[in-house]
Amino acid sequence: MPKSAALAAVTTFAAQYAAAHGLGADRALEAITLTPTKILGLSEMGALDTGFRANQVIGDGDLLDEGQSRVTTVLIDGRQIDLDNRHKQLYQKYQNNPAH
Repeated sequence: MPKSAALAAVTTFAAQYAAAHGLGADRALEAITLTPTKILGLSEMGALDTGFRANQVIGDGDLLDEGQSRVTTVLIDGRQIDLDNRHKQLYQKYQNNPAH
């Protein structure tokens, strides 16, 4: 697993854990989006607002509720990223096949 993917997984887990243990979903999401960009001085990132970079992850449910949401769309600099890959193709092929 690339280092950036591992970091994203750990960061997401930390936000999920914090939200589930009293921090609240809004503050947990802010802790992994807006707060780090403020600390790093990246004023054009971390929020959905005019003039901010359009990097977004969109799911079909609550992304902080582990296992209850799938990522459906990813936008980087406002461009949609193709999420169709070999892993996803195999998942779709075998998800409803009881023999596997």
